[in-house]
Amino acid sequence: MVESSTKGDEDSGTPPTYSAGPASAFQLQRSGHAFNLNDNYVDVSTGFETQLGFIQTSNIRNNATHATYQWFPKKRFYQSFGLETGQNIAFNHQGDRVFHYSYFDPFWLLPRNIVIAPIVGENSDTVSPLNYAGLTYFKNFTENFGGIVFRGAPWSQFNFNLQAQRSGNVNYNPAAGQIPSLLNQETVSLLFTVQPVHQLTADNTYLLDRDHAVANGAFVYEAQTMRSVVNYQFTRSISARLVAEYDSTLANPAETLLLRSKEFASQALLTWLPHPGTAVYIGYSNDMQNLDRSLCNRLPGGACDPNNTVPPRAGSMLNDGRQIFIKASYLFRF
Repeated sequence: MVESSTKGDEDSGTPPTYSAGPASAFQLQRSGHAFNLNDNYVDVSTGFETQLGFIQTSNIRNNATHATYQWFPKKRFYQSFGLETGQNIAFNHQGDRVFHYSYFDPFWLLPRNIVIAPIVGENSDTVSPLNYAGLTYFKNFTENFGGIVFRGAPWSQFNFNLQAQRSGNVNYNPAAGQIPSLLNQETVSLLFTVQPVHQLTADNTYLLDRDHAVANGAFVYEAQTMRSVVNYQFTRSISARLVAEYDSTLANPAETLLLRSKEFASQALLTWLPHPGTAVYIGYSNDMQNLDRSLCNRLPGGACDPNNTVPPRAGSMLNDGRQIFIKASYLFRF
């Protein structure tokens, strides 16, 4: 348990405020051959403050539980069979539920580290009227989901991890004048690594998030990410790395404030590392996005709008980050 006591910064131009409160955490863990359990409870009071990044939010009571049980039959085509379940639930100190996530899946472990796990569950998110002018009450969204997890390493040169789900989601960025609404969501996450020869490794990622409105079936948005990282080890001391990533978002302006965006980023790095402490790096990076060249939203008078800092988008691509660098380090030994 910890306690915080914080007074505002006098240099901020506003009268300093004072806040204080406790925060506590409790963890219960059980590890075994067949049964494993992990439970974490966190309670952060309303007045508790700390440096940014140490906690996600204050004014919350959160409990997360994860449990698995496995059987290890001797004469089956699979190596083990198990059941997995988990729950994550949170309330604020006023008694309002913030979220509730739960899932259950049976899983089979086959030779070559292949895992098959159909998964089902239910998520629940609560949206506060403090965040949306048109919302007059705490609105709860229930999101049932089902999907499959399939991963493994069938060969030494190839491994993969596929997760596909059909679930619900919340439109947290509704169009102007609308309130958050429930969405039907389809997601795919595919990660696979190819190593055709010992010196060459290629790590690849594909992510898809496609959402439609539950009320009328209207398309809301679709986001895709494709990323490849290729490493080649020429010798023990010389290596090269290439990175390429493409991100895109298609959005329906009648349903969401999200903007249609495209981004392509690439990186190249050549490394010479003769021994620890001594290295030379030669690199290049490039980033292109469909940004408007004005880089700001204009007011009727022509000035940039200080209240709308989201960069406007355009049809053409703009190179907003090109860099070439050389970095060297040398270790002096005495």
